[in-house]
Amino acid sequence: MSEPANAFSPAFLEMIHQADWFEYPVSLEAGRWNGPWIVEPQGEHWRVRREGDAKIEAQLERRETALMLAAILPLAFLDPIYDVRQEPEKEQGLGWSLMSTWGDRGFCSIGRLDYGHDEIPIPLHVAHGLLTHPASLAFLLQAAPPEVLAQAGEIVARRCQARRA
Repeated sequence: MSEPANAFSPAFLEMIHQADWFEYPVSLEAGRWNGPWIVEPQGEHWRVRREGDAKIEAQLERRETALMLAAILPLAFLDPIYDVRQEPEKEQGLGWSLMSTWGDRGFCSIGRLDYGHDEIPIPLHVAHGLLTHPASLAFLLQAAPPEVLAQAGEIVARRCQARRA
């Protein structure tokens, strides 16, 4: 069996960008921002609303922006699970500890950094949310231009092939 040149099939790339709207139930604990969300056209705009609710949460000019908003809404109000804290004189100048909440271990160090930026925990929180909430990741993938998905698919395929080599 030959290895695929792209982790995303051309049929998938075409399908995801042909849809005028997309819905996928988000399976999170109950809460206002958990959805499930629907992104659909409304005239010249795109609206984001909760499934089964006529109330529009957002009306945006660009489909991509509406999809990105639907992707992060379930993640935006979750408790943060990452932090960066300075710890002087640690391992070869790696004086910053990356902290996280992991299961029953509580808030603890999960790694070391040679820098400490308050901005780091926020994108980690969003990335973690996207990796653990399929509906959010699906909205984000829909927002990506086909060329970006194709390039990402090629990168994933190359990395998978390299791991097997």
